[in-house]
Amino acid sequence: MHDGMQARVLVGGVQSESFSVQMDVQQGCVLAPVLFNIFLLSVAQLSYNALGPDAAYTKTLRAQVIELQYADDCAILTHNRESMQRALDVISGIYSSLGLQINTQKTKIFVQPIALPINHHNSTLMEILSKS
Repeated sequence: MHDGMQARVLVGGVQSESFSVQMDVQQGCVLAPVLFNIFLLSVAQLSYNALGPDAAYTKTLRAQVIELQYADDCAILTHNRESMQRALDVISGIYSSLGLQINTQKTKIFVQPIALPINHHNSTLMEILSKS
C-alpha cells in the first residue's frame, strides 16, 4: 500500500536503524477506521463465541449485549463477580492472541452492586464509586 516506506523506533531516547515497513495503515488514512471497526467486530464475535449464550449480558429488545467497544475502550456488562471475572479473562485472552493487552492501571470497574475484587494478571482493578 505504501511501497518503499521506511520506519525507525525511538526507545529511551535511542533511535533504531531504519527498516522496511511490510504492513501498515498510515495515521489519517481513510482505511484506518474501517479496518479498526473490522478488528473490533472480530473481538466482539470472538468474545460472544467464547462466552456463549449462557454468559451474563444485558438484554435489549433484540440482542444480547456482552460488551461495548469504542475506539480502544471496552465496557464489559455482567450481573455478578464470577461472570465479570470470566468475561474479563476471556476478553483479555482474545486481546492477547491479537497482540494487545489490557492496561490494569487505566482499567476501572463500575459497580451496581457487585462483589469485589476483580483481578487481571495479579492486579486488582480499581472500583469507580457512584456519587450518591
